[in-house]
Amino acid sequence: IFVSQTMGKKAYPIMSDTANASSNDETGEPASSSNDGWEMETLEEDHAGHDHEEESGHEDHEGHSHGEEAGHDEHEEHEPGVVHLDANSIRNFGIATETINSGGLVHTLDLYGWIRPRPEKVFTVRAPFKAILAEVHQLPGDRAAAGDPLVTLVIPDMLDWKTTILSSQNEIERIKETRDLLKAEGQARIVELIGNYLENRAEVQKLESETKILEQAGANSISVREMEVKKGELNVARSSLAASNSILHAYGVDPTKLKEDSNDPEYDRVAGEALPPDIRTKLKQLDFELKASQLASSAAAAKLRMLDIEGDCIDNLTSGDGDALDDRLVIRAPYPGIVTRITHVPRTSVAADEEILRMIDYRQVYVEIEVPEVDVAKVLRRDSDEIHIRAESLGGEVLKGKVAYFDTEVLAEERMAHLVVEIENVEGMILRDGMVVMAGVPLREEEEVLAVPRNSVIDDGMEKVVFVQEASGDFRRIPVLTGTTTLTEVEIKEGLEPGAEVAVSGVRPLLLALQKQEGRSQAGGHGHAH
Repeated sequence: IFVSQTMGKKAYPIMSDTANASSNDETGEPASSSNDGWEMETLEEDHAGHDHEEESGHEDHEGHSHGEEAGHDEHEEHEPGVVHLDANSIRNFGIATETINSGGLVHTLDLYGWIRPRPEKVFTVRAPFKAILAEVHQLPGDRAAAGDPLVTLVIPDMLDWKTTILSSQNEIERIKETRDLLKAEGQARIVELIGNYLENRAEVQKLESETKILEQAGANSISVREMEVKKGELNVARSSLAASNSILHAYGVDPTKLKEDSNDPEYDRVAGEALPPDIRTKLKQLDFELKASQLASSAAAAKLRMLDIEGDCIDNLTSGDGDALDDRLVIRAPYPGIVTRITHVPRTSVAADEEILRMIDYRQVYVEIEVPEVDVAKVLRRDSDEIHIRAESLGGEVLKGKVAYFDTEVLAEERMAHLVVEIENVEGMILRDGMVVMAGVPLREEEEVLAVPRNSVIDDGMEKVVFVQEASGDFRRIPVLTGTTTLTEVEIKEGLEPGAEVAVSGVRPLLLALQKQEGRSQAGGHGHAH
């Protein structure tokens, strides 16, 4: 009986690689076992060990028999190829299932690609002018939000420009005040001249009237001397009027438009437009000075705007706020991104246009896919612009992208065209410049194909298998024959029927659990025989 039991225990499983594998309880990984462990034991050694155990205590024989029965019960508990897990284990292993049915399978051309940042989303901080790097606010790998400070520069020229704006604005205010005073002075003089002209004109008119009356009265009424005096007064008045007329013309006033009534609107208009020549000369000079100051202020403000200085700062300077004077420039992130490079350390000099920091917005990225020359026609005739991207850096996660453009130019040294696909990055912007991915370009769709997610199929060392959840909740290992494999699906030619509930995640833990379970069963059977 002992020999037959021992022979029975070493019949089938011990010769397979799976059965020879014991289990590491800590990792769950199978560990290979040498032939010296089980298979090379002789019957005599087994028998000797049995005899030795009998000699050590016949009282335990009854308990030993009970252990044999328990071993048989435990062995019969687990059907080969079936894994039983409780709900906690299923949850901890991350196991999920899907019902598999026939459907369309898209055949793809799978090509390697590389993650590339979008060119317009690469922000390089350069020194706009000669400067000193005062402070670095972000380090390589740091994530910056829009508006976060990146670096602070000290730019001596910036202080000069701000001083120019402030002093120019003060000069502009002085010129404007002086100009207003000169205009007021000139207009007062014009008003005085117009008043004198009007008085002279009225005096001439009065004397002309009196002279005419005297002439009509005749020589009997007045003396010749009186007549000559009146004519002399008239000539003097006419001379004064002529002088006033000439002066007004010189000042730009047309006397013929002046009426006797000083309340006439034309009077105010003429008086407001005319200015004495010396006042006009001074105002002209002030205008030149005003334009020069405005130009200096505008040029300095333009240089500040080149540094992305906020408008409020310039407004404060133009309003005469001296508190806005400083030589420090804080450069901020224009959009969210990750700092990838810093080329200088604080308190070092930086030349104009020299790179200081680089930041990339990885929220959207390009995938640059190399297309062999022989496959260019296939890609041009692709079934869709939607491209699947499989990233091992994301644990094999598959993302969907859209063709941005296809550069079919083939360089002689590499014989490759370049298909560029735009994709949304995952949370945390994990996909970075240079990471390798696999892209599936859709070529055609085949109808009524039984396929499972790619993660469902696993190689157990001898064949490809899937795990199907049965009505009891247990998972059964099912060998399958596969066909077309894409980035997301695997065609199942044999082994599965539509409607099966297949594990689509947590498949490797299922395989390890099965190997561990079968390994313990083998070990339990051997211990019983011994």
